[in-house]
Amino acid sequence: MQDKYKRCSVSKSVIAGKGISIIMKRAAIFVFFEKEGIVGKYVEYLLSEIRQNVSDLFIVSNGRLIKEEKDKLYAFTDSIYERKNEGYDGGAYKEMICDIIGFSNLKNWDELLLVNDTFYGPFCPLSSIFERMESLSCDFWGLTLHGERKDEYVTIAEHIQSYFMVIRSKMLHSRCFFDFWLEMGNIRSFQEAVNNFEIKFTSFFAKHGFTYDVWLDTTRLENDYCRQAVNIPHYMAEELIIKEHFPVLKRKALTQSNPHFSNPLNVINYIEQHTNYDIGMIWDDILRRFSIEKLLHQMHLLYIVDESGKRDVKLQSIIIFQVNNYNSFKNNQSFIIKSSKISKICFLLENMDLMKKINEDLGNSYMFFNRKQWNKVKLWKWFSEKFNCIGYINLGHLRCQSYEMTKMVTDRIQYNLVKNQGYIYQIADIMFHNKFLGMLLPPQERFGFRGEYVWGEDAFWIKGECLRELCCVQSDTGWLPEQIRKLGYYSAIAQTADYAWKELAQFNQNRTKMIFQTPEAYLDEFWSKYNRRFIYGTGDIAEEVTKYLMLKGWNEYEGYIVSKRKLDNQEYYGKKVWQLNEISGENIGIILAVNYTHLKEILPLLNQRKEIHYFIIRGMELPV
Repeated sequence: MQDKYKRCSVSKSVIAGKGISIIMKRAAIFVFFEKEGIVGKYVEYLLSEIRQNVSDLFIVSNGRLIKEEKDKLYAFTDSIYERKNEGYDGGAYKEMICDIIGFSNLKNWDELLLVNDTFYGPFCPLSSIFERMESLSCDFWGLTLHGERKDEYVTIAEHIQSYFMVIRSKMLHSRCFFDFWLEMGNIRSFQEAVNNFEIKFTSFFAKHGFTYDVWLDTTRLENDYCRQAVNIPHYMAEELIIKEHFPVLKRKALTQSNPHFSNPLNVINYIEQHTNYDIGMIWDDILRRFSIEKLLHQMHLLYIVDESGKRDVKLQSIIIFQVNNYNSFKNNQSFIIKSSKISKICFLLENMDLMKKINEDLGNSYMFFNRKQWNKVKLWKWFSEKFNCIGYINLGHLRCQSYEMTKMVTDRIQYNLVKNQGYIYQIADIMFHNKFLGMLLPPQERFGFRGEYVWGEDAFWIKGECLRELCCVQSDTGWLPEQIRKLGYYSAIAQTADYAWKELAQFNQNRTKMIFQTPEAYLDEFWSKYNRRFIYGTGDIAEEVTKYLMLKGWNEYEGYIVSKRKLDNQEYYGKKVWQLNEISGENIGIILAVNYTHLKEILPLLNQRKEIHYFIIRGMELPV
């Protein structure tokens, strides 16, 4: 059966008038915001689709554009306007309609498209979307409908989601349409933009007798449930793209915390396999905008690797063991011997005396490289030209503070990077068939091993072509997965199915004691944001957090917070213990170092304090 995306046909929009077909005059206002002023490839593609379906195009940038980026936009229109980033999309539309276009000029068009840059697509010709909607009798329409919600927590009116809306002539030419923008008022926050523009827009015009419709009524998916009004384009992209053949993908569906509903990799792979859309435009955008740590966490960049992969002669792999001293070799000798039976291996050594000792122990001839004699770039480039897939393990950095921790790190690498021959074949296959994947890593370090081992640098598989590009840049600055991200590749975690179950069991058993479930860099970033810093809690978790901060040399925090203090002059680790009601001021950052039971009690109190920002130690910062 032919895919629905492929069935979309290209046709010009027309309106019927006295038996004569008339080419529709349609204008579009495209609102663009990018803090660095860069016009991404996906924006250019979207504008090319819009340009083919409108007679006039106005581009509004909520911020200054770099000259060469602005020149890209001139390929689509001369009507380009730059403004301050005030009022979000609603503010930009208001300024264009009221101050630039004017009420009298709205009559020059039969339709007006209001659209922004917050989505990828369309995955079919935009003309086919207009063509499909022409058969519907309504005064304005959009792509998706957000359902009504009324409960004890929030009230949300049913509304068309504002990232793509089309206004037809009856409503466009009415004084009511112009008055809406005049009366909208200034928008000072994201929530005001949602309430005063997006939500209000639909209900305002419905009350004035105008009718609306959508390309996909997402509320019908919720009809049988008492809890409704989920933002489906954000939280259920997999449902929309794969099952409903939805023509666009919201960026937030890939990059916001969304652990339950959608697998972003599944969504992107489906778009690649079933549409003509170049997914390189998606990766180009998100890899430029977000750190790889955030993408690993938010996009769930994880591959459960099949252990029964088959050899492809085109895919040549090798494992490089860096041996810093003889002890690091002896401690991992059984691991090395196992690896040598399932893959080609070589040794990167500190000196050639090590080569003699290793040869005596192994009784075989292997490839050896003296690390001090080889130019680093030249060496890695040599590997990248010989092999499609290069594994690297720094044996000297696997040693932690205890035997137990060292064993945990070594097992994690052994089980998830070099388990068996079929596993390695499958690793190479995954890298080969995912163009933008540059590096595969073992599961992330979650327990604070405090050894020399650095997750993301001391054990990994890297694609040959990615390594070649890295050598050409000749940069040693920054965390390795971040260097790779800047080259346009993402990193992901490789994991066996049995290890995934093992890790899940550990998580459930230790969830109240776990400290760093998410990358420690998130805590680092949070710590540097705020002038006044506190730790909430004085229990076991707070003790672990305190020790971590001491190791980092971060002693610049005012003290600890508890719900109820035992003594007026109470101290913890030499710092004052406060009650929450004693904390006041601005720019306050609090690390929540408490268990889940206490967390549920604390969050409602903190949410009432708009000046406080907090970081849940097992998760992400939650801004107020």
